Amino acid sequence: MANLPVGDPFAPRNDYALEIDFIKEPPLIPITETHYAATW
Repeated sequence: MANLPVGDPFAPRNDYALEIDFIKEPPLIPITETHYAATW
């Protein structure tokens, strides 16, 4: 896939997406040893 979209792939479907979500993908934050969340 050569032309992947930039930003968070869920941003276009998210009514609460921030402007930055369309520019960058949020970092993965560890919740537990086996669970991560991509959030700001």
